Parts: sequence; structure tokens; C-alpha cells
Amino acid sequence: MIKTLPDFEKYGLNEHGEIVSNRRGSWQKLSTKGGVICLYGKKTTTCKIAKFRYCVEHQISPLKISCVGALITIDGRIMTKGDFIASRNEYIAKSKTDIPRSDKIKKIQRHIDFAQAAIDWLNGEPGKIIEIITIEREKICSLLHCNNSLARCIVAEAELQLFRALDNGTVIDPLNWLIKRSRGILSEQKRNFVRFSDENLMEKLCLKGNEQHGEDTPRDREAKEGKYV
Repeated sequence: MIKTLPDFEKYGLNEHGEIVSNRRGSWQKLSTKGGVICLYGKKTTTCKIAKFRYCVEHQISPLKISCVGALITIDGRIMTKGDFIASRNEYIAKSKTDIPRSDKIKKIQRHIDFAQAAIDWLNGEPGKIIEIITIEREKICSLLHCNNSLARCIVAEAELQLFRALDNGTVIDPLNWLIKRSRGILSEQKRNFVRFSDENLMEKLCLKGNEQHGEDTPRDREAKEGKYV
């Protein structure tokens, strides 16, 4: 049993899923080495293997979906890029609903505790926010996916900026602000400096920070001590 391709009835798939052609009077298997098949009919066109199978299975002319986009093979199923994105988004949304209720509550509580500590700090009670920042610091560093020393340097700068932002009254969710600002600082440094390695980037970041705060850089100190001219 041959399942033919719309608008190109002399091409199709046989019962074994092989691509075949009847252009010479009998159904013969076509070579798929190049990953592309030349189709001859009312119009002449080329068709990738995945697109060919998709069109046959869904009985759609390959001429009608030429602008849909890439076709992807997943677990033996052929789908358009748009279909794949839609199914992926549906899977992600479903996975979020599968998160245990207790974990959802813990996540919300983290943000509430941090916000309450920030309120206490503004009221002149700094102890709690220092304790919470110390706990969250390692978690935020791990989110940056870079050298640990560099991550610590970046998060330390973000913490200083957080206190200034709190004092200016421009922060609503302190924990979320701290995470985003840490990522922002890392992104800024990657744009501003040539990336040799994380260690070099960290050194440049610390040097820039010293210069901005009017402090001597290691090179300045060596020059004063007569070690560097």
C-alpha cells in the first residue's frame, strides 16, 4: 500500500516507510543519501526528507508549507518548528503545575522573608538582612555559571547596589532585584572587557571597582613601593 504525496502523486511512502517513486511505471525505492529529494510534477521542486514524510503523513502539498519553517524529528514523529515550540511550551506549563505545593510555598516564603528583612533594615535593624544575604549569596553565585571568585565579586557589588536602591525606595522585591542585578553586572562586564578567562575578567572587574571608588589598584601600590615603574 503506497501513501502518495499531494500534488506529486508519483511519489510516496510504502508500507515500510520507505520513500518511493512511480515515475518509471513501477514503484521503486529512492535514494535519500543527500537528505533532499527532487520532485517532478506540475512544478519541479526539492524537498527535504523530514518535510517529505510530514507532508505524506498529513496529506499536505509540500508547495503549501514551503514557508512554515524547519521540520523536526522527535521520537519518530515529524512536526514543524511551530508545532514543536507549541508542544514544548505546553510541556513546560504542565511541568510547572506538577511542582509540589510545599515547594511553591517555600519559594514565596523566601521572597517574603527577604522583603521583611529589608523593611527591618530600613527601620534600623540590620541583623536579619545580613543573615539572609549570607544564606542567599551562594545560591545567587551558582546562578551566574562562571568562576566562583568572579561570581562572589559580582554578587558583592550587586549587594552594595541593593542597599543603595533600598535607601532610594526603588526596590519592591529585593531578592529578585539582587538576582537580576547580579546577572546584569556579569553581562555588562562581558561586554566591556575582552574575555581571556574568568580570572582575568575578575581582575579587571576588581581593578575597575577600585578606580571607581578612588582606591589604589595593585599596580598603583607597586609603583608607590618602587616595584613597578
